[in-house]
Amino acid sequence: MQVHYFDAEPEYLENALLACMAAGLAVTCSDSLSLSGIYLRRGLADVLVVHKRSAGPAVDDLFRVAERHAPGLATVLLTDTVGWDLNRFSQLYPSLHAVLEDDVAPQVVAALVQSLHHRFVGAFVAEQAPSPRRLDPGDPPVFHSRRDAVPLLSTAA
Repeated sequence: MQVHYFDAEPEYLENALLACMAAGLAVTCSDSLSLSGIYLRRGLADVLVVHKRSAGPAVDDLFRVAERHAPGLATVLLTDTVGWDLNRFSQLYPSLHAVLEDDVAPQVVAALVQSLHHRFVGAFVAEQAPSPRRLDPGDPPVFHSRRDAVPLLSTAA
């Protein structure tokens, strides 16, 4: 799973990168809107984590790009106004999976992203699992024999 962080604070980014790598996640980061837009448009991220204090009003732009170009993407917003942003953004952007305080420990964000990963992988496996064949009383009988499993010996010398 590929996580993309958008943040301009190098100290938090470093701790977030270390926490995600410790959790076994691949991480990229940027403080540039254009670079983050490229990651999103090309589908190079499965989860987008945005610090609102770094993005400012461009949060809407990032979420719009994510919604338009990466429909399976999950977004996480870190903000100091959780209640207000939850009301505002959750109605506008279905990809928003969590709104957290901006001073939350990076390990908490990594654990959340890891749980999103398990949710997506579980959904993918559930979609791929073949459905069991239902037996209908009108179907012809199926016979199994142990003789089918016995290898034939070659008589050619």
